[in-house]
Amino acid sequence: MVTVNRRTELKRTAPLRATAALARKTRLRAVAPLKARSAPARTAPPRPRGTATASQAHPFPPAVAALIDTRDIDLLTGKRCCQMCVATEHLDRHHRRLKGMGGSENRPHAQCACNGVTLCRRCHRWAHGPDRINAEAMGFAVSQSAREPAAKGVMRFAMAEGGGTQWPSCDGRWLDEAEAGEEAA
Repeated sequence: MVTVNRRTELKRTAPLRATAALARKTRLRAVAPLKARSAPARTAPPRPRGTATASQAHPFPPAVAALIDTRDIDLLTGKRCCQMCVATEHLDRHHRRLKGMGGSENRPHAQCACNGVTLCRRCHRWAHGPDRINAEAMGFAVSQSAREPAAKGVMRFAMAEGGGTQWPSCDGRWLDEAEAGEEAA
């Protein structure tokens, strides 16, 4: 296709003429009326949008949840907080080895304190979302190839002094370095 740059405006050589309206040559066919669809049967009443969380779908056992909750208390405020953004509301317990990424119940440490971290709902969606590569680099997500989640450090912004990398232990503590015998990831 060749384009031409014109310096003058194009002018119409023939005047516009009114034409007859288009006429349909065939008749429209009749269509059966649409039937009303019945809603699928639900076993539970509908939940308000945005209230379902992954931590509610696959909760940690109560003893492990208590370890995670106690460990993830902010030293400055004394409240449980998101380890990413330090929010204190709408908190979830996040599985670092994602359920869809090999974090099933039968894997070692799937329901262990080393696999859990407290995140607010916004950061929880971020850790599961399309930016999962960054979440994995920061330790908020652990790949299924990692033998133990505790071997992967977490860049905690909830620490005093502006944050740093720490390793969650199976007994519910934050460690300054990976425990001996674990592979550093």
